[in-house]
Amino acid sequence: MKFHFRAVFPSYESKIRCSRSSGLARVAILLFFILAVSGIFHSALYGSVFKHALKSIPRAGLSSSTGCPIDPGSVGNAQTICSGTIPPLPINSNSPGTETGTPTPGASLSYAWESSVDGINWTLIAGANAIDYQPGSLSVTTQFRRKVSLLDATSIVLCSAYSNIISITVTQPPTATISYTGTPFCTSLTTAQLVTLTGSGAYTGGSYSASPAGLSINTATGAITPSTSTPGTYTVNYTIPASAGCASVTATATV
Repeated sequence: MKFHFRAVFPSYESKIRCSRSSGLARVAILLFFILAVSGIFHSALYGSVFKHALKSIPRAGLSSSTGCPIDPGSVGNAQTICSGTIPPLPINSNSPGTETGTPTPGASLSYAWESSVDGINWTLIAGANAIDYQPGSLSVTTQFRRKVSLLDATSIVLCSAYSNIISITVTQPPTATISYTGTPFCTSLTTAQLVTLTGSGAYTGGSYSASPAGLSINTATGAITPSTSTPGTYTVNYTIPASAGCASVTATATV
């Protein structure tokens, strides 16, 4: 019996065909990837450009280069008041807000007032929509400004501008107490008896007086001299004059 052996190997031609097919597949995949990335980039780029173009188109009556076409006008009547009181004068309009440049068809102006106690954080004042504003009772120094808004024909706010800032300065009313250590005094005392004055706020700089007449008292310092006084009971008054929006304050002591 004879045996015949023949090695079976892929022909060189089949190797070439396989290699060529694999190479074409790789090229196709690479080309697909390039096209996909290019499409995403193209979409993102032109989408971004389109959105930017839309944003850059100014609305009717507005200028993208000059901002809000409003002159907010100015307000006045800065004042100093005492804590817990109402400003005697309203914050008035020195000049109203006006639209500048080319008028916006059907547009109108609206007013709103804002307040701040630190000049940084501002709060809208409910119901304050007139050209002037009368603040209520204040206990701390407060700043005010007027907001002027440009509305379109459908009352949508197109833009806003602010006036100058007006400050209402609030002062705290002074308090004072006076007393004389050692009272009652003998008329034999020839040295001046000093008053003790304590208080808060602007409590110094007041003047002294006594009633009824007969007490020897220094009206500037409050010191009394028993030896030159008529014996009796007296009421000493220390009066701080009205200032900074606050009324006068009087403290009393009996000697």
